Parts: sequence; structure tokens; C-alpha cells
Amino acid sequence: NAVAGEKRFVKPVQNAELVRSNNVGSIGSGFGNSIASFGKKMMEAKNERDIYGVAGQKRKFDDTQPIRSILFELFSQQNYWSVKEMIAASGRSEKEIRADLKQIAESKRTGEFKGLWELKSEFAGGLQTNNGSSS
Repeated sequence: NAVAGEKRFVKPVQNAELVRSNNVGSIGSGFGNSIASFGKKMMEAKNERDIYGVAGQKRKFDDTQPIRSILFELFSQQNYWSVKEMIAASGRSEKEIRADLKQIAESKRTGEFKGLWELKSEFAGGLQTNNGSSS
């Protein structure tokens, strides 16, 4: 703080410094530009999601196709699935998937595939011959 009676020195500002400081908030370059471009990409992604649906792609399976047949088709592609992967791949709700999933598959509680679902052995026999892989 200035003591009473003391005058403070104020540095004069050059015109060049004023011009440079006016460009700080512009969208042309720097941090402001990256934020603006990120926001633009987010808006474009939202518009695409609105057009193509929640998953960002058109559904692979028909709405009339039974969930059980969708699950068998997914298990023919790979042996272990998480519920989230099945929801994303099928476009169906978790509630719909879990209802049939408990009847045809079992959840792995331990080991390498903990938390993933595998087709029950009574159903897996037919798929392994079609899939060409065993395990």
C-alpha cells in the first residue's frame, strides 16, 4: 500500500501492447480456439446421435427379433460377453437382455473372465461347431 503523500509510478502502455492484449480472447488460436473447436465437435456428435440413435449407429438387429436369438448370435461371435457389450451390440435394454441371459448363460465369478457371461454348456455345444473355436 502506498504511504500517504507518496506518488506511485504508472508505466505508460504502448499501442502495440494494447493490440496484442485485445487478441487474447479471440478464437483464432490458443486455448480459446481449442475450447471452441471441442464444443463444436460435441454439438456435431449430439446431432449425429439424434439422427442415428443412442448407440451412434443403426441397429444391427430387428426390433421383432427375439432377444434369445440375438444372444445366441452374439455368443457365436465370441465366447465371453459383458452385459454392457451386449447392450451396445444388440441395442436392447439391460432388463430385456438379463431376463433371457440368465436362462442360457452363466456369469463367471472368478478367474480370467470374472464378471463376463459365457453360454451354458448345454447350448455351447451347438455353437462351437459353427464357430470353429473351442474353449
